[in-house]
Amino acid sequence: MASPFNKLPSELLEEISWCLAPSISSMNSFAQACRWAYSAANRVMYRLDGAQGSRALHWAARKGQLSTASLSLDNGSDINAEEADAMCRSPLALAAEFNQVALLNLLIRRGADVNKFCAGSLPGGESLLRLTPLAMAARNGHPECVRTIIAAGGHEAVMDSAHFDTTLDVSRDGMPPGTGDYIAVLAIFLDYWIARGGSSDGSCCEALLWAIRNNRIDCAKLVLDRVVSPREASTIQKTGKSLLEAASAGHLDLVRMLVEDYKLPPDYTPHPELETPLFWAVMDDRQPVVEYLLQAGADPSKGAGSQTPFRLVVERGDMVTLKKFLSYSESGEARRRLATSAFVLAVSQGLRGASQLLLSYGADVETVDSDGVTALFYASAFDDATLFDVLMARGANVNPPGPVKPLHVTSARATMTQRAQKLIEAGADVDARDADGLTPLMYACKAGQLGDARVVEMLLDAGAEPRATDCWSDCAVSYAMATRRADFVRMVLAKGGHVNLGVDGREEPYLASAVRSGFFQSFETVKLLVEECGADITVKDAGGESILRRAIHEEHIRIVEFLLDAGHEIVEGDLDVARERGCTQILGLLQRKTTAHLD
Repeated sequence: MASPFNKLPSELLEEISWCLAPSISSMNSFAQACRWAYSAANRVMYRLDGAQGSRALHWAARKGQLSTASLSLDNGSDINAEEADAMCRSPLALAAEFNQVALLNLLIRRGADVNKFCAGSLPGGESLLRLTPLAMAARNGHPECVRTIIAAGGHEAVMDSAHFDTTLDVSRDGMPPGTGDYIAVLAIFLDYWIARGGSSDGSCCEALLWAIRNNRIDCAKLVLDRVVSPREASTIQKTGKSLLEAASAGHLDLVRMLVEDYKLPPDYTPHPELETPLFWAVMDDRQPVVEYLLQAGADPSKGAGSQTPFRLVVERGDMVTLKKFLSYSESGEARRRLATSAFVLAVSQGLRGASQLLLSYGADVETVDSDGVTALFYASAFDDATLFDVLMARGANVNPPGPVKPLHVTSARATMTQRAQKLIEAGADVDARDADGLTPLMYACKAGQLGDARVVEMLLDAGAEPRATDCWSDCAVSYAMATRRADFVRMVLAKGGHVNLGVDGREEPYLASAVRSGFFQSFETVKLLVEECGADITVKDAGGESILRRAIHEEHIRIVEFLLDAGHEIVEGDLDVARERGCTQILGLLQRKTTAHLD
């Protein structure tokens, strides 16, 4: 039985459909009445969809449904409408992304904008703001779509090196990584670049680096075969950085291809100040690459200044790689030179295992680092005496080059007394001077509470000069006073220090210095200098004032009382200073002493 709807005009059927909208279920029920109702309802639904974002057109572009796309466009959908989701892709961008070539051609024929940028982002947050349909096709490896869009006027700027990493970054939406035909896409790009700038075009190099970083041997080989020749000298300049990238990323097959097929030296760097491929392989712990580069002849001692693979391995204490480096050396002499090159570094880092391994390969114990310092100096400073004892047993020079000697270092800490003794017994110079003229005895006295009286005694017994001065005219006694070590003062003065005049060139004697403020044991030091060392209480300070006047000025009540009891005279002006300072106790002492003297 014929439906009564077949007698109605199409316009009226469409009006009925609009009345049922936007209820999809009602419209579907009406559409099932007859084919005329279906056609009318279908047209209304497409128009309604076009007004609400053209979802049907986006679905058709993604799935390659030509009929749906045509109906959607025929019923008013915007051919450049962006998706309502976060990615905001146009129908043409979707067709390009999902390799729908036929639908791509349909959209282009119908006037789609082939250079419309996506204005959204991927689920992971990656911006699509600068991606055109051409970029979407290229990044997903669809060469036919790429050719079609370029032929339709797609901007070739997408293929410039500035956008290359973005363009060929595999899409995360619907396209599993590696499924696209990137070789064909890259070939199209190479044609463009070479036509534009020849084989030296910067984008060719960028493409090669992209292939290296992504471990795409096929793409790397395509670029290399198009832009370089193993027989040309320019190969190295064009591909050298790629070897660094491949080594750092651990892409062994790429490293092997660059070295063996394209004749890159395994130690090549584009610039003398850059590290070698072996360095970066070590840095990023790419052991298979390290092994291969060594077999290919890479030199562990080659690098930018001190940044060599060998030194890097030593710094890390990587014993496995260290042994590997040493075993690949061509001869015993080569191994000895290699071991020596980082020996001081190993000792300076306190690496016992590495240091002893290098010694076993013949490292020279007298070699110096860039500062002119030997291993014994560094070993002297560590709490652990193992390396110090090893070097001493091997006859290391106890008076090595460099201003600061091992004896300076060991004299300054009580924990190193035994090491200081060994150095002295081995002939260390007890009067050696550092850059500022300080001797080991001065170091020992300057150490204060961290020092050891036994070291002071050993140095003096070994003949250390007690009156020696540094570039500031300070001496062992003045340093001992400054660090409040009265026992050190006593020991040094007992060996010949001039208690009254201090030392030649000093601006003031010890007694005046002891009175100065800032010395927490000033009274004990003054008493020591006067009672045990025979210091003259009548000496003047650097300003020509008496010791008593200095004590009054510093308000040292105990020192004033001690000096008065020791017979120091009160002279004109002493009471005035006490009054000015407002120290009533000292003023009272002076007044009583003056009265007693008059009586």
